[in-house]
Amino acid sequence: MRTKNRRLWLANRLSALMPRPTLEAGALLDASAKREGLSDFGDPPFEVGLDSLLRALTQDAALSPMGRAALHQMLVRNLANRLRLVEDRKRRPAVYARPLTPPIMILGMPRTGTTFLHRLLSVMPGARKARSWELIQPLPPRRAADERRTQAARQVALARTLAPELDSKHRLGVDEPDECVLLMAPSFHSIAWWMFAPTYGYLDWLLDQDLAPAYAEYHLYLRALQDAEGGRFVLKAPAHTGYLAELAAEIPELVFVQTHRDPATVLASASSLFDSFFSLVTEHHDSQRTARTNLELFLSLDQRCRAARDAGLDDRVLDLRYETIIADPIAAVRQIYAHGDIPWPEGGEAVLRAHLQASGQRRRPKHRYALEDFGLSTDEVHQRFAAYIARYLGSCARQRT
Repeated sequence: MRTKNRRLWLANRLSALMPRPTLEAGALLDASAKREGLSDFGDPPFEVGLDSLLRALTQDAALSPMGRAALHQMLVRNLANRLRLVEDRKRRPAVYARPLTPPIMILGMPRTGTTFLHRLLSVMPGARKARSWELIQPLPPRRAADERRTQAARQVALARTLAPELDSKHRLGVDEPDECVLLMAPSFHSIAWWMFAPTYGYLDWLLDQDLAPAYAEYHLYLRALQDAEGGRFVLKAPAHTGYLAELAAEIPELVFVQTHRDPATVLASASSLFDSFFSLVTEHHDSQRTARTNLELFLSLDQRCRAARDAGLDDRVLDLRYETIIADPIAAVRQIYAHGDIPWPEGGEAVLRAHLQASGQRRRPKHRYALEDFGLSTDEVHQRFAAYIARYLGSCARQRT
């Protein structure tokens, strides 16, 4: 699907006049090493993921000139993140041996209220939000001024200019808490790369991989961020939903919350969001293929999650329905704190009320979407997700919120 967007068209015309960025592994490794003045990328399994990703970007993604330039920058930046992490662990090993203050981790399919709940919990006294700019580059460069926030602000501004409809689907903000799955991008074993571009082959490959080593690296980045600023992390990423077992094994102190919503609404809203994401980087993409790929992905994540819960983790997870969160957000936060045996902070309710009032006054365009636009039907989605619906929802209200 391709929408008419003159700004995006012009950006691609201008990008086409520039030298064509490489998507070749050796050149990307050399570019990041030269930029950082470092050469140790750490354990080699990341190279297998990098090779799979580059094949998919070349064969599947149909990248536009601007998309190719953007992905080149992302690849070099994440390779640089690897270099920084390896070097920092050599210089400051004690930082990476410290346990985390038990974080809150929000799981659940996308568009189930995870972002709303995440941002609400992140304003609580004592909470530590992982800001968008920190997740993009968790560690500062060694040889240059620390311009991580400035660089991220430019990216957000560009995305808003080229895809103004994104704010109605997922409000962007350089200082907003964002999905911590971005911390797994440097491992090149991460669903984050599927969120950036239609890399079908890479996603197929990824779902057969053991992500335990990638979660070990993810844990290291969290420790570095906690050293930079203390507090209790509030984290969320729908991509983690299928890896509950890996997360619980790597970070046993996590407090898990899982949000739930009618999967037909989830697929419609997510398909609309992915359509905007992929339009930024592709010449053309098949929105119906993307929607069906996400249908299979979300089913896989749910099946893995239910298996992990049935294997002994069910009591670790607090379930919250989207409708419950929206109806009484403060009560939902109180449930989470009680579930995690987290003391309720003085002034917590006042902070939440102020945040909700400010959010309510912020005008956002209406996000409109229809499942049928992406070649799916409510009946089909409900049939495929019958086990999920029976366990968590009982019955699905068909009204889309």
